[in-house]
Amino acid sequence: MDSDERSPSVSGKETIPGTSSFSTVPPKKRKAAGAANTAIVASGSGNTAANAAAQPTTKRPATSIPLANMSRESNMMTFEKSKAVLKKGGLIADDGTVLYVDDHVYLVCEPPGDPYYLCRIMEFLHTNSDDPKSPVDSIRVNWFYRPRDVQRLNNDSRLVYGTMHSDVCPLTSLRGKCQILHRSEIDNLDEYRKVPNCFWFSQIFDRFIRRFYEVIPTSQIINVPDKVKRALDERWKFIAVETNRVKELTAAVKLCKRCTQYCASNDSVDCAICGNCYHMNCVRPPLPKKPTRGFAWACGPCGRAAERRLEARNTPLGGIDEEEEVIEEEEEDPALLASTRAPSPSGPDVATDQHPGTQAEIAMAKMWPFRYLGIHCRVEDALQYDDRAIYPRASSRLGPRHQANVNVWHGRPVELVKPADIKKRFVKGGGQKKDTKLTKETLAAIEADRKEREKRPKWVQDEPPGYVHRGEDYDNDDPRNTARLMFKMPDEDGEHAPASSEAFIDNFMDRVKATAKSLKVTTWGSNLQDKALELLIQNKYNADKAIEQLSKVDRVKDLKEPILTPDELKKFEDGVTKYGSEHRLIRLHMKTHHPTSTIIRFYYLWKKTPRGRQIWDNYGGRKGRKRQNMDPAGKLQAEVADDLDDSAFDTDKARTQKRGFQCKHCSTRHSRQWRRAPGVTPGQTVPSGEGKASKDKSNRLLLALCGRCAGLWRRYAIVWEDIDEVTKKAVQAGGRAWKRKLDEEVVREILASNEAASVDPTIVVQSVEGAEPPKKKTKVASDGAEKKKAPKLPTPPPPPIVPDQPRWRELPCFVCNVLESAGERPIVCSHCKLSVHKRCYGLSTQVVPTKWVCDQCTNDRTPAVSTEYMCTLCPIEETAHEMLEAPRVTHKKKSDREREKEKLEKELMDSVQLEYNKKQASLNRPSKPREPLKRTDGNNWIHVQCAIWTPEIKFSEASLLERAEGFSAIPLERYEATCKVCKRNDHGACVSCLQCRANFHVGCAIQAGYTLGFDVTPVKGSRKDQVITATLGEETGSLTAAIWCKEHAIKTPVHSISEAADDKSKNALQVFVENYKQADPTLTGTARKANLLSQSTKLASQALSANAATNRRISTASNMARSARDSPAGASRTEELDGASSAEDEPTKTCLKCHTDTSPRWWTAEETLKRVQAQTPVTTRSEDNLKGYRCNRCHFKRVNAPQEAS
Repeated sequence: MDSDERSPSVSGKETIPGTSSFSTVPPKKRKAAGAANTAIVASGSGNTAANAAAQPTTKRPATSIPLANMSRESNMMTFEKSKAVLKKGGLIADDGTVLYVDDHVYLVCEPPGDPYYLCRIMEFLHTNSDDPKSPVDSIRVNWFYRPRDVQRLNNDSRLVYGTMHSDVCPLTSLRGKCQILHRSEIDNLDEYRKVPNCFWFSQIFDRFIRRFYEVIPTSQIINVPDKVKRALDERWKFIAVETNRVKELTAAVKLCKRCTQYCASNDSVDCAICGNCYHMNCVRPPLPKKPTRGFAWACGPCGRAAERRLEARNTPLGGIDEEEEVIEEEEEDPALLASTRAPSPSGPDVATDQHPGTQAEIAMAKMWPFRYLGIHCRVEDALQYDDRAIYPRASSRLGPRHQANVNVWHGRPVELVKPADIKKRFVKGGGQKKDTKLTKETLAAIEADRKEREKRPKWVQDEPPGYVHRGEDYDNDDPRNTARLMFKMPDEDGEHAPASSEAFIDNFMDRVKATAKSLKVTTWGSNLQDKALELLIQNKYNADKAIEQLSKVDRVKDLKEPILTPDELKKFEDGVTKYGSEHRLIRLHMKTHHPTSTIIRFYYLWKKTPRGRQIWDNYGGRKGRKRQNMDPAGKLQAEVADDLDDSAFDTDKARTQKRGFQCKHCSTRHSRQWRRAPGVTPGQTVPSGEGKASKDKSNRLLLALCGRCAGLWRRYAIVWEDIDEVTKKAVQAGGRAWKRKLDEEVVREILASNEAASVDPTIVVQSVEGAEPPKKKTKVASDGAEKKKAPKLPTPPPPPIVPDQPRWRELPCFVCNVLESAGERPIVCSHCKLSVHKRCYGLSTQVVPTKWVCDQCTNDRTPAVSTEYMCTLCPIEETAHEMLEAPRVTHKKKSDREREKEKLEKELMDSVQLEYNKKQASLNRPSKPREPLKRTDGNNWIHVQCAIWTPEIKFSEASLLERAEGFSAIPLERYEATCKVCKRNDHGACVSCLQCRANFHVGCAIQAGYTLGFDVTPVKGSRKDQVITATLGEETGSLTAAIWCKEHAIKTPVHSISEAADDKSKNALQVFVENYKQADPTLTGTARKANLLSQSTKLASQALSANAATNRRISTASNMARSARDSPAGASRTEELDGASSAEDEPTKTCLKCHTDTSPRWWTAEETLKRVQAQTPVTTRSEDNLKGYRCNRCHFKRVNAPQEAS
């Protein structure tokens, strides 16, 4: 632990703007006796001299020292002795720590309770920038980020990420010295992590691009030109590149086979056969671009060799001709090459920055140890000093996409003229309007105007349509005048030249002030000044005449001064006392004829008067006069806050105020120093737990961090844990993994706390080291005696396998099948887990998501309609949904423990699902989510999708998707059509594909993966009054709810259900339903039912006349109370029963199962049929009375579940 002492409070602290925890007056530093020479001894930890020098802090002594005999501790670095003046390039602190450029330090964080900032000193900034011997008041630092700062989870508390971002911080923000090395500079990472205040990095993070870059030493860079390699070695220590570029730069250098110069990856190609590299300009003929991905390229020699082998294979051996001598590509004449191609871009003639660089550029380049050399720059950029090239960038900023469109400059400003006014006349024709032609006179005028425009200069252009001239001054009486001129200084060379001086105007305004008293107005009133200047310009700058006329003006008519009577003034003051500055309410309170503008003007003149200050300053509702009373919690924290360090508390003040503390991490209540805790509101307290006294608020304890926990948290972002938790982590991690999860500083603090409590520390050491003994132990001598080696303990058994707990899956909307639509997440039924969007299910925005219960579950509690939750128009009763998140599947080879863990996770998922099913069954709730059903006017249910995609269905209240109706309008053929997906025609009605006219149920189409959406058909302008139109996206026209088979290639735009409309407050489904699915609102109640009944009777009579052989009973009374199951269209379907009888004398049939007397189709019960055939001849009339029937629904339930008892 560090135990730097801090000074007592200094009065008159000066706060630096923009900071809350820094002071411009460096505090004094006093040493504490016996707090600097305690050694740190831990198993397996060896501190080198260099690492020991990097520590700015010392170990806290194990023996207790009376608090009254020592100074209060602090981590603040002070420079009182050195006066903050550099000495040999270093800044010496009062505790002896020397800071140089490129040293790494801690800085206090904002808010002060968070871990320290880590940074590198780039330069010292002096109070006088021109005098290097002046005191240092701030430093420029280069930030390093912890994993928690960049939202990365990592157990290594010593890992940090570099940045190329810098800031200027005050000197008082320093909190200590540390060491940060690159991974390549560390030989043994495990030993390095044991050294206090040491960190490492291997990547940098750019906060603007939000991307990580690999950092590699320049000594490992090989594949660059020699000139670039020398520049990198001289100027930079590391380079930052993308991950996929590391291998390219560290591989062997690539040289062109022909010109022997360096080959960059962006302008060279590799031969796929011989592996040689060539510039694209060195190849004959030159390659315009690199081969497309997936294709290889072969050089000339390799290609000709392949051709010779192919010819030799296909040529007979008898007639071998003498081979033609071919000059190899690499043996051609260099002079010929120089004359036929351009030099290599990487050769000695490459364009580089030849200037030596300014002092500012060189100084900025020297401040950074690394620079960017990734895929978005050339390696030759390393030769430049331009600091803009060293930072990471996402892509090039060159090209037309990043350039502004600038109008062509013709040498002078553009002059706009009015275009020629040519009246177009057309030749009368007998055909349509599009066949009309312009007259010869019009064509001649257009041609003459075109020639005239060609002759005029390029800067003379036609005015755009609707162009308005601006900046033109017309007289006040000119009708074209848009701005009334009040005053204008005369020209210096004109008729009124004497009045053009400012002295003349000042003298005139002084004379104007003298007339203010006679006019009973203020001297600084704007109305008086405006009127005086207006009269001056009207009298042609004659001051005497202007003053004479000004003295005769009326202050109400001419000056527009607001004047109130004594009674109105009293009411005005009463209104201000009551309403403050609410001018409209004041005017209503006065009940006056004055407009609000007069009241406002009078208010701003009156509020500066003594009476106005008396009333307005004492107005209780004035926001600016509210006292900033400190809340009790903030007052409590201010009582014990440290005057110099915002991150600490003052123990002396706490003792005086009789305030105690409790550590947030370890819950201890005794510490020599208390510091701010993270995530704690100001003044947050906890009960002291002392019986009755705990109820007293004055006896509560402030939440803070003790010295031990603050040291671990501030330096390493580690939360203190008990020894049992540490042992558990070490056992669970196993092998060497515990070394990354458990920091060495935690082990040291555990040992120190055990020593203070007189507990044998070997228990902790053995429990931690038992997972894997270190390969080598450092020998530590004490008084010349050898220390015995710790006996090796047997390897502990592997920890038990702990499977991951299953998580409930966030289901998408059951209507649009999208998880998030326009920023809206689905709401879930608290009983059955039905997941829908409010917009897709027709719910009000006032519905509380956590307490919502779907319509079906609400109907279960208080049945108002049918409890058979099945869609009327499709056979889909249930859709499979995965309720739990599936375990992560990896394709790597699994170990036995991983396979066992996967097995346990599956078993755990099954048990959780089983428990959920049992709980739902005990509450009489479904175990699986219900379908998105809505009520019908026949007290049945229908899918939301089925209702919308069936053209005949309407809603009585479209915005809520309630009470679907119109089932009687569905044609009989749609009920009898066979579904393309389920191959059934005994339940529901089909719709057709928009493209191929195939029939299918809407529910079946959804489960088969068909495309559902809305198609927009353009409407002519002449028919817009007759057809309802709507806008989706960029299309406007008539909307159609359409379905396409999945094998079709849709050529027109399809608007999905969840697509947002233009106003973003509705989706496409709402737009379609409100425009096309709203039933006639003029008919309500009994009138609506009577209209539906008449339509049903009419369709039924048409169906019966078309099919006189029907034996289906039609019940108009049932039709009024039922939906599509007993619709008239469905009622015309024939029953395929034994025997033929007319509908007039057919007895009433009742279902043996549900006792209903209405069904689209009746089915003979098997058991009743056998009994009737055995007792009575089938030809008798009494057979019908003895037969048993099943309704259509119960019949298919019987077919689908044959094991169910009838």
